[in-house]
Amino acid sequence: MHMILFGGAVHVIALAVLAFFVLFAASKASGFVKMLGNVLGYLLLVLAVLVLMCRVLVVVGVFPHGTLPADHMHWMMKGTPSAQQLPAPKK
Repeated sequence: MHMILFGGAVHVIALAVLAFFVLFAASKASGFVKMLGNVLGYLLLVLAVLVLMCRVLVVVGVFPHGTLPADHMHWMMKGTPSAQQLPAPKK
């Protein structure tokens, strides 16, 4: 559980620092570049908040780890059933 939070914290901090520098650069620009920098910076901040929320939801158990849609295909990895599990052929 702690690694889930640590990994989330690292990503959130990286996104927040990146957003800070993008917003700082946008404040020095003008025109379309300023607008584009502001939009990109705020999108990065929103993404950081979403990453933090998802990690917290996994830790508290609202969205259990391992229940992502990609993990629902585990039945494909079990292999073929043995001869004992197969039904008898019909005559």
